[in-house]
Parts: sequence; structure tokens; C-alpha cells
Amino acid sequence: MREFRLAFPACVVAGKPRLTAADVGLLRRHVFPEGIRTADDIVAVMALNGSCPEKCPEWNAFFVEQLADFIVHHTYPQGSLDAVNLAWIIRMFTTDGAVNSPLELELVLHIMEISSPVPEELRVLALDQLRLAITDDVGGYRPSRAVDRRGITRQDVDYVVRILKNSSDRGAIDVTPAEHAVLQRIEGMLAAGEDRALDQMVDPLPPVAQPAPAIATEVAPIAEAAADGAAGELVRSLHFEQGASRKFWRAALRGNELTVSYGRIGSTGQSLLKQFDTPERAMREMEKLVDEKLRKGYLED
Repeated sequence: MREFRLAFPACVVAGKPRLTAADVGLLRRHVFPEGIRTADDIVAVMALNGSCPEKCPEWNAFFVEQLADFIVHHTYPQGSLDAVNLAWIIRMFTTDGAVNSPLELELVLHIMEISSPVPEELRVLALDQLRLAITDDVGGYRPSRAVDRRGITRQDVDYVVRILKNSSDRGAIDVTPAEHAVLQRIEGMLAAGEDRALDQMVDPLPPVAQPAPAIATEVAPIAEAAADGAAGELVRSLHFEQGASRKFWRAALRGNELTVSYGRIGSTGQSLLKQFDTPERAMREMEKLVDEKLRKGYLED
């Protein structure tokens, strides 16, 4: 696994106890002049966020807007989220189902606002933060609640509406069975009262992909393959057809093994097998090769 070091001036900013508006302006001009566009940019932002205990509002806005934009608009599939993106979000920003901080919860909510469609699992995760705040006193929503009590407040209602409004159709909110199960669970716990809340018999939540431990200084690319292990291979298939040239290219990732197949469309082609030290390195190689092909004019199947 390669070592990552922050370049100047990010390395200087990372040593400060507080990120100021001036620091954010410096980072925008010299470290992220085009915004967050690469996996290394993700690593740098996460390292800065973790190293500075106190952040200014300008940093919070930059963190949320730039990370959400990269995840939704600059990774495959552009404009929406797939299972791999979702697994990466859960792995990086939650622990045992609880979003790690209010800033990371705001990031999740903003991702939902700019992505279309929003995966049901992500809405369920966001809704469950209300339950965790009320009953377990944990999660990213807990510190932002204006009232420290078990009852539902206007703020809580606004939070739920913000999550579900992306699934509305002509003003009517379409609540899925999984989302309804979360709301029923919250209602059941509140109805049971303080002493019996955790013993209330309710339907279990639908399963959500379990996050792996986050690593503050090494962030895998968004197209993380770890969550896809149970399903087998992660495959990217491309083709190129121009003039007399008709070629295919395919990359299949299984664990730390990357198989690349290529040749003329209609033929069996050739295959190369590459092995890497870790699945993360194999994934980075796969992403690099895919990006190269796309720049040459190949199209996704």
C-alpha cells in the first residue's frame, strides 16, 4: 500500500488546531483549484478534516459540496449512485450504522439531494439516524437536535421530510416499505415510553451493507470492490467502433486479481491476469485502465 503525504500548503494547514476561512481559500486556490477530482484529492480532504479539531463554516461547506459533487458527478455511474458507491459511503462515514458526525450526516443528505435516483438503503440509513439520536443518544443527528428529549419535534419532522422529499411525485411523498419500517420503529419506541422503549417488539430493519473500518490516511477510490466480494466479480466492459475498427475491452476484478480481456469484437480475444498485494491496489489499477480507455474513445457497454 503506497504512502500518502500531504503536499504544501495542505501539510501546513493540517498541523493547525483550527481550519479558518483563510485556510479554505488557500486550499481552494493551490490544492484544489478545480475542486475534488481524484482519489488522492479525497485522501487529502479526509486527512485535513480528521487532523483539525475545529472547523469554520467555510470548511464545512467546502467539505460537503465538493465531496458530494465528486461522489455523484465524477465517478461511475455519473449522476447517480450504485451499490459500490453506497457501500463506500457507508464504510467511510458510518460506524455500526451510526453516521460519525453532523458534518458527515450533512454530506450524506446533500448526496441524496443531488443524486437521482437515491438508493433506498441510503434513505433508510438517514432515517435511522433519528431513531439512534432519540433512543441510543448516538449518531450524526444527535448533536444537532435542539431539544434533548425523546419526543418528536418540529426539527425532527423537517429532517424526515428532507430525506423523503426526493422521492416525492407531484407533492406526494412515496414511502417504501423499508422506510415505513423505520418510521414505525421510531413510533413504537416512543409509544412504549422511556423504560420500555428498547424492549418494544418491532419489525427488524432491512439489512444494510456493513461498513469496514475507516482508514483516515488511506482512502480507497469510490468504486470500492470490497462490498461486492460476496457477489463475485466486479466487471467493466467497454467497446470501440470507429471506421473499420471494432474492438472490445473488459476488466474483471475478483479480490486482488485483475483479469483484462481485449480483442476484435466477435473473436475470443486475449486475456491477461494481474495479481496485486491488496484488493485496493487492484481496484486502483482497474480504474486507471478504464479511465485510459474512456479517454481514447471507448464506450461502456
